[in-house]
Amino acid sequence: MSIRALGASGLAILIASASGASETEPPASFDPSDVAFGREVFDMCDGCHTVEPGGTSAAGPNLFGVVGRRAGSLEGYLFTEALASSEITWDAAHLDAYLADPEGYVPGTDMERGTVREPEFRRALIAYLSNLNEAASEPIATETGE
Repeated sequence: MSIRALGASGLAILIASASGASETEPPASFDPSDVAFGREVFDMCDGCHTVEPGGTSAAGPNLFGVVGRRAGSLEGYLFTEALASSEITWDAAHLDAYLADPEGYVPGTDMERGTVREPEFRRALIAYLSNLNEAASEPIATETGE
């Protein structure tokens, strides 16, 4: 069974049933397999978020280039006051804490279905998002050979 097939059933169950956020220390650089798995994890996010360069936002903001961007600053998207005034610049540590507990990390945020409780899923998702930027001189392939 492929990761994508597992993602449709097992991944959702694992994220939803995890019993709480545990802190992780995301690495400074990411393994290509983390990026590939992160792309699979992102399939659960793409109902609200897009990741295309210059793409429009959907229910949630476009996440292309999110790493290094100030929270609440993407032009053309209406953020909550809580997120816009948070003074967070997204990096691995902030993303990890936010994805583990969005409302707990930024009270007043409205990301309703964004909790990623499994540390390895957050790490992979952050690896994938970190690879989505104009500065990536050689983007890491995310094909899984399916």
